[in-house]
Amino acid sequence: MSFFPIFSVNNYNEMLTKLGWYTFGGALLCIFTLRQFTPLVTQVTACIDSVFPKEAADVLPFPISLVSVFILAIATALVAHAIKLHDRLSNLLGIRNEFDVNYVLYPLAIASGANLSVAQFNKVRQLRKSLMGSTFYAYVSSTNPVIDSHTITQALTNWSWFWVCLEAIAFLTVTAIILAIYGAWPAAAILLIACMVLLLLMRFFRLQSATYAESQVEQVLRDSARRAAVAAEFNAL
Repeated sequence: MSFFPIFSVNNYNEMLTKLGWYTFGGALLCIFTLRQFTPLVTQVTACIDSVFPKEAADVLPFPISLVSVFILAIATALVAHAIKLHDRLSNLLGIRNEFDVNYVLYPLAIASGANLSVAQFNKVRQLRKSLMGSTFYAYVSSTNPVIDSHTITQALTNWSWFWVCLEAIAFLTVTAIILAIYGAWPAAAILLIACMVLLLLMRFFRLQSATYAESQVEQVLRDSARRAAVAAEFNAL
């Protein structure tokens, strides 16, 4: 597995690694910006910088005054990685829940020929996670795929960019709010404009995700045995 996957990712762990690096970059930008405008962050970073001896400047590839910014950005990225921030944001906004049900599970149920009542369709939403595992990820897995692996890589890469944008928007929005509180309106406005650009990119990646999901569902059900197994899972609800 590549330690620093920038563009394409081949599995979930690579996606998390990529997301971690971009989270670090976003946190670096936000903390550096906050240090310029907020006295509290300025004091905290100055306190951290004072711990390091001046001689360290001779070996560092950047000014010693930026050590604290890097340390805080690394800490932020590690916490975001540990709690899987993109998952927490997704749960809060209902992103994966809405997508999995409407673009994966319902199409799988209908196209497989499962005979579901209204009550069973409602149950699909309640049992989303288990059904995704048994009817979708059982066949669409980066470790042992039974469909075109290139399609899986495309979908994973697309989702990784979506999550990069989502986390960046979260960091930039919080930073913009803090800047506004301190009266740094021009800087806050620039960050909010960046958020709007990222929202447009998210919209693009969201549409792409729907296209890839449609292709994956079609490939899963292309085999009669898989189609029957998927239908059986839904009929058993």
